Amino acid sequence: MKYSEFIDQCRTTILEQCKTYEYLYAGLKSEIGEVFGKVKKYIRGDFGFDALKESARLEIGDVLWYVAMIGDNLTTGDRTYVHKMVLSNEVFHDCVEPFQECFLIDSLAVEIASKNRGFTAQDEIALLHSCENLAGSFGLTIEECAVGVLRKLQDRKERDAIHGDGDFR
Repeated sequence: MKYSEFIDQCRTTILEQCKTYEYLYAGLKSEIGEVFGKVKKYIRGDFGFDALKESARLEIGDVLWYVAMIGDNLTTGDRTYVHKMVLSNEVFHDCVEPFQECFLIDSLAVEIASKNRGFTAQDEIALLHSCENLAGSFGLTIEECAVGVLRKLQDRKERDAIHGDGDFR
């Protein structure tokens, strides 16, 4: 799947009032926290790796949605290269274990948000690669995560359930 196609589909699910710096960065950070939460519950023994992997697929998809919407709504400068990127359908193997990958993407998001220079195409690319690494640490592809979040959000949109709380609303 081309990243530009993913962005186009994400655009159909964002509410107008949510196209702000504050909303999008808070959402990105909270979704990274959701991945952390799933890893924590796995470590605690609440469920096995297969259940963790499925939960992570959905949460990483949410992280990816926020990266795409931050890029689409807040990026300064030319994004031509970003739009040509392809969301890989191969598991990226150059990554560490899930807990460490969560820390890496979280640190990157904080670093980018703390800069007072705006969000750049390079920031978007860095977060996309970090999402790819995070997905790979669970044995997932970034494309699986993208397709999963698009299906989930399209279903919610059709049921008028974009507002609300909970993974399975």
